[in-house]
Amino acid sequence: MLIIPAGTGHLFTEIPDHITYMMVRIDPDKVVPTKSQAESEADLKTIPPSRKGAK
Repeated sequence: MLIIPAGTGHLFTEIPDHITYMMVRIDPDKVVPTKSQAESEADLKTIPPSRKGAK
């Protein structure tokens, strides 16, 4: 299982055959807005700030 925190960009770079996944949204009242595909793609093109020296 992989947990991806909200606001963290993620994508599949290579899928050799196929993939099966399950998405769970821990937001039963749906108060946290979701992003459109265009917003997600724009986020993925953004270079995150350098983590140089981060501990």
